[in-house]
Amino acid sequence: MLQVIIATAAMLIFAAATMNYFLTRSRLWESVALLLIAFALFRPGFFWDRIYPPLLESEPAQIYEVAEALPAGASIRLHAEGISIEGDEVSKTVILPLGPPGTGEERLLNAGLTLRQEGGRTIIDMIGFASPAERAGLDFDFEITSVLVTNDRPPPELVWLPALALLAAIIWLQRRRRTAEMTPAAAPAPAGN
Repeated sequence: MLQVIIATAAMLIFAAATMNYFLTRSRLWESVALLLIAFALFRPGFFWDRIYPPLLESEPAQIYEVAEALPAGASIRLHAEGISIEGDEVSKTVILPLGPPGTGEERLLNAGLTLRQEGGRTIIDMIGFASPAERAGLDFDFEITSVLVTNDRPPPELVWLPALALLAAIIWLQRRRRTAEMTPAAAPAPAGN
């Protein structure tokens, strides 16, 4: 319900910004601020992702620890690079389901991956036939270059707070300006004879 109210408010604020009129005729900076507020209400994640990235990179050597720590039914994101059987260079990020809890090695084996460490690099040694890893396009001798872990971050809706504070400031300024515009000007003093 809150999202419906915020989305409706964002649409009205966007309309006010494009018409250059909110409570009174808007100044240019107020219209720009109203557009920014509308965008922040519609897409709080756009700003939040710059403050708190949704994914963090972990070293490939820690892949077993990461896989073991994930809950049952979770997936692991991997970035892999290598040369396909056709000779094309491949660089891709894949999401592999891990299945039930277990050791990191068991869970990666469930996803169809057997890995080896070679000179500080994590290399795909074997791919299970018809496994999620094979369906994702991973192949023998691809190097795992990073493991992407979901970042534990506050909710992006917190961006609404400064946006609504800026909206309150604009409302206050425009109400003052509207009141000043509506107040009749003092009549000029009669000219003396």
